[in-house]
Amino acid sequence: IDRLVQQVINNQGRDGSRLRAPKTWQQVQRDILDPQLSKAIFRSATFRGEQVPTVDQILSGEAFVELDVGLLSSIMDEEVFDVFSIPLLQAEFCSNLRHYINALFS
Repeated sequence: IDRLVQQVINNQGRDGSRLRAPKTWQQVQRDILDPQLSKAIFRSATFRGEQVPTVDQILSGEAFVELDVGLLSSIMDEEVFDVFSIPLLQAEFCSNLRHYINALFS
């Protein structure tokens, strides 16, 4: 499976490279997260402290992001009573992900 995934990423060119795990917070902000969510996350206490965890630490579970509900509440949308949604990912990232998944199964 790893070989197949790598082949699809290589065949996707520039867009496929965006589906690789990010190494920096700048990549996460620029290529993956919705801009509103990104602002809320990077204003949280986790990223205001002296020792900001790395992307690898978060992805591996070594460190956690503590989100500020107050920052998230401004971007939350109540769909129905007590059911909320927030924008998570950029549209372009979602499109790349759809193409990637389709390529895996074709």
